[in-house]
Amino acid sequence: MATISAVSAVASAALSIRGQQMQRKTQAEAQDRATIAASQQHAARVSALRARQNQEAIVVSRQVQDQSRRAIEAGARGRTAAGESGAVGTNVDALLADFNRKFADYRFTAHQQQNMANHNRELAMKDAGLQFQQNWIDINKPLPEVDYAGAAIGAGQGLMSAQRGYVRDLRIQQGQQGIG
Repeated sequence: MATISAVSAVASAALSIRGQQMQRKTQAEAQDRATIAASQQHAARVSALRARQNQEAIVVSRQVQDQSRRAIEAGARGRTAAGESGAVGTNVDALLADFNRKFADYRFTAHQQQNMANHNRELAMKDAGLQFQQNWIDINKPLPEVDYAGAAIGAGQGLMSAQRGYVRDLRIQQGQQGIG
């Protein structure tokens, strides 16, 4: 009976250690998968922000080009109309200066809006980076160490209990032999 108790205590300690090792390995694999998924999600988010930034820059550039073409065409029409009507000098120059001022205002406003949008996007990317860092920290908590000492103490307690049972059984046997 004592041998069974001793073997049971040692087996229990060994199974406890093996179970902790398997749990640690499983948790590490889950953390690795979650970290890869979070990295891919972060990369996709930043890539989408950059793509949108590039698309908006193209749109603004085209709008400025279109407005520039319209300003040139309007200036040409204004000079032509002024020439046909016989207007010269200050009035024509004022009209052309007005076209140029309006175009410069438009271009400045478009670039300012683009700069503000870029700034907001940079803040969004920094936020995405901070969120990724926090996710990484949350995912990669320290893994629990295998409790070898606890398993050894448990095995020692089991062996001590088995030894006490053996001594008790031995005394009972000796007492029964002395009576008989």
